[in-house]
Amino acid sequence: MPRFKLLVFANARALLISYEFIDHSKTKKSMNNKLQAKRTHNFFGFTLIELIIAITIVGIIAAIGFLSYSQSQIVARDSKRKQDLQEIAKALQLYYGDFRQFPCTNSWQHSSSTAGTVWITNDTAVCNNTAPSLSSSYISNLPNDPTSNTTGNPTAENVMGYHYWSSACGGIPAGQYYVLATQLENRSDPDRNELKPNRWCDDTLFYGAGATVAFPAYTYTVVGGR
Repeated sequence: MPRFKLLVFANARALLISYEFIDHSKTKKSMNNKLQAKRTHNFFGFTLIELIIAITIVGIIAAIGFLSYSQSQIVARDSKRKQDLQEIAKALQLYYGDFRQFPCTNSWQHSSSTAGTVWITNDTAVCNNTAPSLSSSYISNLPNDPTSNTTGNPTAENVMGYHYWSSACGGIPAGQYYVLATQLENRSDPDRNELKPNRWCDDTLFYGAGATVAFPAYTYTVVGGR
């Protein structure tokens, strides 16, 4: 066979092989692209589902955690309220030891939102004497409610703060009997007035049937002098 024909044949064969290689490469590349696209689609599809599930779970956990945290804060504040009233009661007993009376009042006295305020004072006109207020001689600082200090009557609903009363009652002179009261955030507190009601100086309950003046069920009270 002449060299020219061999050369043409060889070139044609090389061209055919090159074409087949290129075509095969394109086909393979196209298949790979489709496969990769499918894998990518599946990958992102599963990730989206997993992401939704994860967000839902995290949301539920966060909600439970927030509620648990909020409840623990409420319990802590109520615990402080009860402890504060017990500390005030101790100071009142020391005061009584010096003056043979508690600070007299003509009405309810209320805690102040200003730290360090002496909010239990002796109404000298009521007791007809010059006994002082409940000062730092008996308690370093009269505590205040951790959230709100309201000047309303604590026998009404949702009146937060600490409240003190020592007027004449049931034949007992002013200054010989006192009531400390605070309303609790946790309406199910085991020490609430509904379960552990104290008594007025006329011996009527603070809550329920027979109460002369009833406190809300979720009130915590401390009494002295009876």
